[in-house]
Amino acid sequence: MMKTLHYFRSGNGMEKILFIHGNLASSHWWRPAMIRLDDSFDMLAVDLRGCGRSERGKADITIKQHAEDIMEILQQQHFFPCTVAGHSLGGAVAMQLAVDMPSYLKAMILVDSAYIGGMGPFDYSLLETVVKDEQVLLISLKATLAVDVPPALMKGLLADCLLAKDVFIPNSRALTTVDFSEKAPSFMKPVLVMQGEKDAVVPLSEAQKTARLYPHASLVILPASGHNPQIEVPDLFAETVRQFIASL
Repeated sequence: MMKTLHYFRSGNGMEKILFIHGNLASSHWWRPAMIRLDDSFDMLAVDLRGCGRSERGKADITIKQHAEDIMEILQQQHFFPCTVAGHSLGGAVAMQLAVDMPSYLKAMILVDSAYIGGMGPFDYSLLETVVKDEQVLLISLKATLAVDVPPALMKGLLADCLLAKDVFIPNSRALTTVDFSEKAPSFMKPVLVMQGEKDAVVPLSEAQKTARLYPHASLVILPASGHNPQIEVPDLFAETVRQFIASL
């Protein structure tokens, strides 16, 4: 049964974009980009289980359950067909949607996405250390960024990390159990793989692998950006999204 999820919808336009955030994040992480796209698109951003303003809890979670949660929201909101944009962990959820409900998707944007073949194994004792200490968490957050962000925004990002700390490890475990390598070739719709040039979390080789496996995929490398281009280079990110959707 779906947990109670928070989501928000904004924008003016016919083309629909669904935004799915990464681990230790929330829908808030999309706002810098969504503000820049507000005049042209109908946009929906969701807080995954245990993140942002969604229902709390430490229950184990799978990528498929995340996708099923979102599927229910899309049906409730009649939000399809849409382009799904998934960042990091959200990329895995987007790829699961492409497997489970391709008819609901018009295209897919994978932003510094989780590995298409699954991630891990992780050092869970190290991950525990990260979420137990706020200063360590802040240092870890800053390590994912290659561009300085305003202090107020950084404060908000850290607050989101703290809210989601209980699901950090369950989400990380979930990423070790998925592999979309064999099913990717059957998704025949356009895919844009976006990768921050200075991403210290996901290597370029993984983005290249993902772009190779989807039949109609292209790879765009965003200069200067780290793991979070929607935050670090929002103007470039938004323009890249505009161009991709215009090409559809």
